[in-house]
Amino acid sequence: MEIIVLSLLPVAVAAALVGRQLLLYPARWGDWRYAFGSDHADGRRELHEVRLCRRAVEQESRRKVAEAKNRVTGVVQEGQQQVQALVQEQKELLRYVRGEQRGLLGELVLYEHALHFMSKAQDGQEVPAEPRRKLPLQGLKVKAVLTGDPNFIRVTWPKGRDSAEYPRHDKREVESFANQIYTEVLRDAEYRADRERRAAGIKARIRKIQADTAERKAERERERDQLVESLHPNRQQAEAEWAAACAVWQRRTGRRPGWAWRW
Repeated sequence: MEIIVLSLLPVAVAAALVGRQLLLYPARWGDWRYAFGSDHADGRRELHEVRLCRRAVEQESRRKVAEAKNRVTGVVQEGQQQVQALVQEQKELLRYVRGEQRGLLGELVLYEHALHFMSKAQDGQEVPAEPRRKLPLQGLKVKAVLTGDPNFIRVTWPKGRDSAEYPRHDKREVESFANQIYTEVLRDAEYRADRERRAAGIKARIRKIQADTAERKAERERERDQLVESLHPNRQQAEAEWAAACAVWQRRTGRRPGWAWRW
Protein backbone atom coordinates (compact mmCIF):
# COMPACT_ATOMS: atom_id res chain seq x y z
CA MET A 1 0.00 0.00 0.00
CA GLU A 2 2.81 2.37 0.88
CA ILE A 3 4.54 1.56 -2.40
CA ILE A 4 1.38 2.45 -4.34
CA VAL A 5 1.01 5.75 -2.46
CA LEU A 6 4.65 6.66 -3.05
CA SER A 7 4.35 5.78 -6.75
CA LEU A 8 1.26 7.99 -7.13
CA LEU A 9 2.77 10.93 -5.25
CA PRO A 10 4.82 12.25 -8.21
CA VAL A 11 1.73 12.01 -10.41
CA ALA A 12 -0.30 14.03 -7.90
CA VAL A 13 2.43 16.67 -7.64
CA ALA A 14 2.70 16.93 -11.41
CA ALA A 15 -1.09 17.25 -11.72
CA ALA A 16 -1.11 20.01 -9.14
CA LEU A 17 1.63 21.93 -10.97
CA VAL A 18 -0.20 21.56 -14.28
CA GLY A 19 -3.44 22.74 -12.70
CA ARG A 20 -1.73 25.75 -11.19
CA GLN A 21 -0.15 26.67 -14.50
CA LEU A 22 -3.50 26.50 -16.27
CA LEU A 23 -5.11 28.67 -13.63
CA LEU A 24 -2.40 31.30 -13.95
CA TYR A 25 -2.31 31.16 -17.76
CA PRO A 26 -5.73 29.96 -18.96
CA ALA A 27 -6.46 29.11 -22.59
CA ARG A 28 -9.12 27.39 -24.68
CA TRP A 29 -9.58 23.67 -24.10
CA GLY A 30 -6.81 21.73 -25.81
CA ASP A 31 -4.91 24.89 -26.80
CA TRP A 32 -2.46 24.74 -23.94
CA ARG A 33 0.63 25.92 -25.76
CA TYR A 34 0.01 29.37 -24.24
CA ALA A 35 0.45 27.89 -20.77
CA PHE A 36 3.39 25.60 -21.51
CA GLY A 37 4.92 26.37 -24.91
CA SER A 38 8.31 28.09 -25.11
CA ASP A 39 7.12 30.28 -27.99
CA HIS A 40 4.70 31.97 -25.60
CA ALA A 41 7.13 32.34 -22.70
CA ASP A 42 7.43 36.09 -23.27
CA GLY A 43 3.67 36.54 -22.97
CA ARG A 44 3.58 34.51 -19.79
CA ARG A 45 6.50 36.50 -18.37
CA GLU A 46 4.78 39.81 -19.12
CA LEU A 47 1.60 38.62 -17.41
CA HIS A 48 3.61 37.27 -14.49
CA GLU A 49 5.48 40.55 -13.98
CA VAL A 50 2.28 42.58 -14.00
CA ARG A 51 0.73 40.09 -11.60
CA LEU A 52 3.76 40.40 -9.28
CA CYS A 53 3.60 44.20 -9.46
CA ARG A 54 -0.06 44.25 -8.54
CA ARG A 55 0.55 41.71 -5.77
CA ALA A 56 3.38 43.84 -4.34
CA VAL A 57 1.19 46.95 -4.38
CA GLU A 58 -1.66 45.05 -2.73
CA GLN A 59 0.60 43.57 -0.08
CA GLU A 60 2.21 46.89 0.74
CA SER A 61 -1.17 48.61 0.87
CA ARG A 62 -2.63 45.91 3.11
CA ARG A 63 0.39 46.10 5.42
CA LYS A 64 0.23 49.87 5.78
CA VAL A 65 -3.55 49.91 6.29
CA ALA A 66 -3.30 47.09 8.85
CA GLU A 67 -0.64 49.02 10.75
CA ALA A 68 -2.81 52.12 10.71
CA LYS A 69 -5.79 50.13 12.00
CA ASN A 70 -3.61 48.60 14.71
CA ARG A 71 -2.61 52.09 15.83
CA VAL A 72 -6.28 52.97 16.23
CA THR A 73 -6.92 49.74 18.15
CA GLY A 74 -3.81 50.31 20.25
CA VAL A 75 -4.98 53.74 21.36
CA VAL A 76 -8.38 52.33 22.37
CA GLN A 77 -6.88 49.36 24.21
CA GLU A 78 -4.39 51.54 26.05
CA GLY A 79 -7.17 53.86 27.20
CA GLN A 80 -9.33 50.92 28.27
CA GLN A 81 -6.49 49.38 30.26
CA GLN A 82 -5.81 52.66 32.06
CA VAL A 83 -9.50 53.10 32.85
CA GLN A 84 -9.87 49.52 34.07
CA ALA A 85 -6.89 49.95 36.40
CA LEU A 86 -8.37 53.15 37.82
CA VAL A 87 -11.83 51.60 38.19
CA GLN A 88 -10.28 48.74 40.13
CA GLU A 89 -8.41 51.22 42.31
CA GLN A 90 -11.65 53.15 42.88
CA LYS A 91 -13.51 49.98 43.85
CA GLU A 92 -10.74 49.12 46.28
CA LEU A 93 -11.02 52.53 47.89
CA LEU A 94 -14.79 52.22 48.33
CA ARG A 95 -14.75 48.55 49.27
CA TYR A 96 -16.23 47.72 52.66
CA VAL A 97 -13.60 46.66 55.16
CA ARG A 98 -14.17 45.65 58.73
CA GLY A 99 -10.69 46.50 59.92
CA GLU A 100 -8.97 45.38 63.10
CA GLN A 101 -10.83 44.70 66.30
CA ARG A 102 -10.77 47.68 68.69
CA GLY A 103 -12.84 46.57 71.64
CA LEU A 104 -15.31 44.10 73.11
CA LEU A 105 -18.12 44.42 75.61
CA GLY A 106 -20.55 41.56 76.04
CA GLU A 107 -22.40 41.08 72.79
CA LEU A 108 -20.83 44.11 71.13
CA VAL A 109 -17.60 43.75 69.16
CA LEU A 110 -16.06 46.98 67.89
CA TYR A 111 -13.86 47.09 64.76
CA GLU A 112 -12.20 49.97 62.96
CA HIS A 113 -15.11 50.40 60.57
CA ALA A 114 -17.90 48.19 61.87
CA LEU A 115 -19.83 47.16 64.95
CA HIS A 116 -20.92 43.54 65.25
CA PHE A 117 -23.77 42.30 67.41
CA MET A 118 -23.16 38.78 68.55
CA SER A 119 -25.89 36.32 69.50
CA LYS A 120 -26.35 35.01 73.01
CA ALA A 121 -25.74 31.38 73.68
CA GLN A 122 -28.84 29.27 74.17
CA ASP A 123 -29.03 26.82 77.05
CA GLY A 124 -26.64 23.97 76.38
CA GLN A 125 -25.43 25.46 73.10
CA GLU A 126 -22.28 27.24 72.00
CA VAL A 127 -22.25 30.92 71.07
CA PRO A 128 -22.74 31.25 67.28
CA ALA A 129 -19.54 32.27 65.53
CA GLU A 130 -21.27 34.59 63.08
CA PRO A 131 -22.78 37.86 64.39
CA ARG A 132 -26.52 38.34 64.05
CA ARG A 133 -25.99 41.87 62.74
CA LYS A 134 -23.09 43.72 61.12
CA LEU A 135 -23.27 47.47 60.91
CA PRO A 136 -20.77 49.88 59.39
CA LEU A 137 -19.83 52.73 61.71
CA GLN A 138 -20.97 55.29 59.15
CA GLY A 139 -23.95 57.16 60.61
CA LEU A 140 -24.00 55.03 63.76
CA LYS A 141 -25.01 56.74 67.04
CA VAL A 142 -24.15 55.52 70.50
CA LYS A 143 -25.14 56.78 73.93
CA ALA A 144 -24.30 55.66 77.45
CA VAL A 145 -27.43 55.62 79.65
CA LEU A 146 -26.13 55.84 83.21
CA THR A 147 -29.34 56.55 85.15
CA GLY A 148 -29.83 53.27 86.90
CA ASP A 149 -28.68 49.77 87.52
CA PRO A 150 -28.09 48.18 85.14
CA ASN A 151 -26.68 50.91 82.95
CA PHE A 152 -27.09 50.81 79.16
CA ILE A 153 -25.28 51.32 75.91
CA ARG A 154 -27.87 52.46 73.40
CA VAL A 155 -26.89 51.96 69.76
CA THR A 156 -28.98 53.63 67.08
CA TRP A 157 -28.88 52.60 63.44
CA PRO A 158 -28.25 55.28 60.77
CA LYS A 159 -31.15 57.74 60.37
CA GLY A 160 -32.72 56.44 63.57
CA ARG A 161 -34.31 53.46 61.88
CA ASP A 162 -33.66 51.07 64.73
CA SER A 163 -31.92 50.87 68.05
CA ALA A 164 -30.96 48.42 70.76
CA GLU A 165 -29.92 48.64 74.38
CA TYR A 166 -27.26 46.55 76.04
CA PRO A 167 -27.41 46.50 79.86
CA ARG A 168 -24.23 46.30 81.90
CA HIS A 169 -23.79 46.69 85.64
CA ASP A 170 -20.43 48.43 85.57
CA LYS A 171 -21.04 52.14 84.96
CA ARG A 172 -17.43 52.93 84.04
CA GLU A 173 -17.30 49.97 81.65
CA VAL A 174 -20.43 51.18 79.85
CA GLU A 175 -19.27 54.78 79.62
CA SER A 176 -15.76 53.81 78.44
CA PHE A 177 -16.98 51.49 75.70
CA ALA A 178 -19.58 53.97 74.49
CA ASN A 179 -16.86 56.63 74.23
CA GLN A 180 -14.65 54.17 72.38
CA ILE A 181 -17.40 53.49 69.83
CA TYR A 182 -17.98 57.23 69.42
CA THR A 183 -14.26 57.80 68.81
CA GLU A 184 -14.11 55.06 66.20
CA VAL A 185 -17.19 56.50 64.48
CA LEU A 186 -15.38 59.84 64.13
CA ARG A 187 -12.24 58.16 62.83
CA ASP A 188 -14.29 56.12 60.39
CA ALA A 189 -15.92 59.33 59.10
CA GLU A 190 -12.49 60.82 58.40
CA TYR A 191 -11.37 57.59 56.80
CA ARG A 192 -14.43 57.46 54.53
CA ALA A 193 -14.17 61.14 53.62
CA ASP A 194 -10.55 60.65 52.59
CA ARG A 195 -11.44 57.57 50.55
CA GLU A 196 -14.33 59.32 48.84
CA ARG A 197 -12.14 62.31 47.98
CA ARG A 198 -9.56 60.01 46.44
CA ALA A 199 -12.29 58.08 44.61
CA ALA A 200 -13.67 61.35 43.23
CA GLY A 201 -10.18 62.26 42.05
CA ILE A 202 -9.94 58.91 40.28
CA LYS A 203 -13.31 59.53 38.64
CA ALA A 204 -12.02 62.83 37.28
CA ARG A 205 -8.88 61.09 35.99
CA ILE A 206 -11.05 58.48 34.27
CA ARG A 207 -13.05 61.19 32.49
CA LYS A 208 -9.82 62.85 31.34
CA ILE A 209 -8.36 59.58 30.06
CA GLN A 210 -11.58 58.82 28.19
CA ALA A 211 -11.56 62.28 26.60
CA ASP A 212 -7.88 62.01 25.68
CA THR A 213 -8.42 58.52 24.28
CA ALA A 214 -11.33 59.70 22.14
CA GLU A 215 -9.22 62.57 20.81
CA ARG A 216 -6.23 60.35 20.05
CA LYS A 217 -8.49 57.73 18.46
CA ALA A 218 -10.04 60.34 16.18
CA GLU A 219 -6.56 61.54 15.20
CA ARG A 220 -5.39 58.00 14.38
CA GLU A 221 -8.58 57.40 12.38
CA ARG A 222 -7.91 60.55 10.35
CA GLU A 223 -4.35 59.35 9.71
CA ARG A 224 -5.73 55.95 8.63
CA ASP A 225 -8.24 57.51 6.24
CA GLN A 226 -5.59 59.82 4.77
CA LEU A 227 -3.30 56.82 4.26
CA VAL A 228 -6.01 54.84 2.48
CA GLU A 229 -6.66 57.82 0.22
CA SER A 230 -2.96 58.27 -0.54
CA LEU A 231 -2.60 54.59 -1.48
CA HIS A 232 -5.55 54.68 -3.86
CA PRO A 233 -3.65 56.00 -6.94
CA ASN A 234 -1.00 53.26 -6.76
CA ARG A 235 -3.61 50.55 -6.33
CA GLN A 236 -5.68 52.05 -9.14
CA GLN A 237 -2.66 52.14 -11.46
CA ALA A 238 -1.69 48.55 -10.62
CA GLU A 239 -5.28 47.45 -11.22
CA ALA A 240 -5.35 49.24 -14.59
CA GLU A 241 -2.07 47.65 -15.67
CA TRP A 242 -3.36 44.24 -14.62
CA ALA A 243 -6.61 44.78 -16.53
CA ALA A 244 -4.65 45.78 -19.64
CA ALA A 245 -2.39 42.72 -19.39
CA CYS A 246 -5.45 40.49 -18.96
CA ALA A 247 -7.06 42.03 -22.03
CA VAL A 248 -3.96 41.27 -24.10
CA TRP A 249 -3.86 37.68 -22.87
CA GLN A 250 -7.57 37.22 -23.54
CA ARG A 251 -7.19 38.42 -27.14
CA ARG A 252 -4.47 35.83 -27.63
CA THR A 253 -6.03 32.87 -25.86
CA GLY A 254 -9.73 33.55 -25.59
CA ARG A 255 -9.56 33.24 -21.79
CA ARG A 256 -9.15 35.95 -19.21
CA PRO A 257 -6.75 35.25 -16.29
CA GLY A 258 -8.27 35.17 -12.85
CA TRP A 259 -6.84 37.27 -10.04
CA ALA A 260 -5.19 35.28 -7.28
CA TRP A 261 -3.09 37.85 -5.48
CA ARG A 262 -1.41 35.31 -3.21
CA TRP A 263 0.06 33.33 -6.14
